[in-house]
Amino acid sequence: MSNNAKIDAAQLQLAEVVATALELEPVEVHDRLTPADVAVWDSFTHVMLITHVEEAFGVKIGPKEATRVRSVGDISALLRSRGIEI
Repeated sequence: MSNNAKIDAAQLQLAEVVATALELEPVEVHDRLTPADVAVWDSFTHVMLITHVEEAFGVKIGPKEATRVRSVGDISALLRSRGIEI
């Protein structure tokens, strides 16, 4: 699989994880999506979202890191910092 294909697959996986947690369609998920844009993205849903990301990508996100996540783009950056090509 080429790097572009890996990145596309990881981006799709993230979009699906986020969409499931936030009750959206994957096509509605983009890097600039924030809690202000999604009515159901409250503190409880945020914890669920972080947990789903951890499970889907096999990473551990600490509480301090989780509180710094303010957008889908922040999640992507966090995953890249863990070596995941996204």
